[in-house]
Amino acid sequence: MNTFVEFLKSEQVIALITAVLIFFVTILLVVKGWIRFGITFLLLVFSLGAGLAISSHGAIRSYLQDYNRTTALENQTLAFNKQLLQAVEDLKIEIGLQKETLRLIAHQVQDVFDQVDLQKQKLQIFLNETRDLFKSEHQSSGQRSSSSLEENKPINLSSQAESQTP
Repeated sequence: MNTFVEFLKSEQVIALITAVLIFFVTILLVVKGWIRFGITFLLLVFSLGAGLAISSHGAIRSYLQDYNRTTALENQTLAFNKQLLQAVEDLKIEIGLQKETLRLIAHQVQDVFDQVDLQKQKLQIFLNETRDLFKSEHQSSGQRSSSSLEENKPINLSSQAESQTP
């Protein structure tokens, strides 16, 4: 008996019973004269449609589940793409900030080099003035030595600095 009940609960049998039931109700209504041909045709088409819908209920359910899974996967993909685009935008902003910082540091380094060049020029002027003062003191005293002749050469700080750097 249990097997017979399971058989009656199957989708195909329920679809057949529903279609046959609607068919017999339609025939009964036509014979009694309560409905005409247009409504009869509609009820017969409805019985076929109901039978097909019930029998393909499993296929429709699996289609809807697949559609829901596909939609969820697309939503996850869209969310990942949004996160990826946001990360790229954040990186662009960070790179722009780093570029600006590097540009500022480069300007500061250039200012330091300019100050070093200015100090080097001032030192060169100071050395030249000191040498000229030393020369004028030696000439006025009349003492000239061989070492003072070597000091008449101009001092070039840039060549000395380059020779001292490793």
